[in-house]
Amino acid sequence: MNPVLKNGLTAIGAIIVAGIAVWLANGGNRAVLSWFGGPTIGFWSISRGDVSPFFAGEVVRFSLKGAAPDRVIWQFDESEVQAGGVEIEHAFPFDARKPLGIASTHRVDVFFREGAPYRTAVSHFGVDNVRFVSAKIEGKTISLLLNPDQGAAWKLRQVSLGRFEGGVFKTGTAIPTPTDRPPGSITLDQSLLERLGITFGRDLNPGSNLRADPLTASLEFVSSDSKRRLQTVQDLAPQIRQLQAAFADLPPTPPEPYWKRKGGEPYRVKKGDSLFSIGHRYGISVGLLMAANDIPDADSIHAGQVLTIPVAALRAASASSASSSAEDLAALRKGLDEGWVVTRNPAFDSHKLFVHRSMSGGVLTDLQYLIEESADGSTWTIYRPRWTGGGSEYGARVGVIRKPANISIGDCDCM
Repeated sequence: MNPVLKNGLTAIGAIIVAGIAVWLANGGNRAVLSWFGGPTIGFWSISRGDVSPFFAGEVVRFSLKGAAPDRVIWQFDESEVQAGGVEIEHAFPFDARKPLGIASTHRVDVFFREGAPYRTAVSHFGVDNVRFVSAKIEGKTISLLLNPDQGAAWKLRQVSLGRFEGGVFKTGTAIPTPTDRPPGSITLDQSLLERLGITFGRDLNPGSNLRADPLTASLEFVSSDSKRRLQTVQDLAPQIRQLQAAFADLPPTPPEPYWKRKGGEPYRVKKGDSLFSIGHRYGISVGLLMAANDIPDADSIHAGQVLTIPVAALRAASASSASSSAEDLAALRKGLDEGWVVTRNPAFDSHKLFVHRSMSGGVLTDLQYLIEESADGSTWTIYRPRWTGGGSEYGARVGVIRKPANISIGDCDCM
């Protein structure tokens, strides 16, 4: 070969290689050697478009071009791996180990399959290592601290919390900037994080591994001339893990007693007690005691057991019936004198009596009152009936009277 031609080709080859190296280092390509055909990787800032280099923390969207795979695996800087679709978002964080403000080259690999063995594509681009925000723990809160060095070029417009889901940064709860904090400082307290589903010490099992939540802070900036927009994200998983660990050191919050949650007061069962005797002591029905304590069998209580006495329900029933209890008792006495029918169902509850206005053809009609008879049969506690799907239950308490003399009590299949 002619020496002059040979030297010329060598020089041209060196220039091309050097140009490609500079091009790759500055992120100017969409995919490595896409000239040669095949799938390529496209990427652009979701807020600033086709720019280079990107900023640390800036949300960048990557897209696999020239392929329609049924499965895609993305790998960033040969370390972080994410499964996703043909498009995915990513933000390279600020790297404190690298010089501030210096652009560095990052690599993205994609592995995909189109009915055959996996294929790959790779791309490089530049990221300017600048810090827009940092997160740190302050007491029992997370503080977002804005970098004042960026204040001249970029102004914070909005902060919101979101999560990385389905390959996309999704924003959600907007965070107002408090007036009692230093400029450029935003606080995320426990109550705010709990509303977003973050659990803390009292909800974590002792000794359990604290999980990192994919919660991110999304910060939207505008340029000083208001012509450009920039969206960055700050991963909060490390700070949430620290905060969960701090709360895990606190003693667990004891659960509220059952009787208190039920709006009642406690009663410890003594030897010889029955639901009937306890109900008689408090002026409350056996049925209501069973319902307040989720007791399926009235004979299942035992000494030492703590029961809920539903005083709130009792007071409400007493208040609602106080004005008419005298009239009810007078009506009951008058009705009994006029032949109202009193029955019981021994197979169901021998202490529960039913007062009907009449019996016609063997059929009881017009239930007026329910009566809870004392164990010795000497006193009656009168209730208005309350209807349920299973029959009648004790409703508002009317009062207590002595069992009238010469009262005949028949049997029935009432419920």
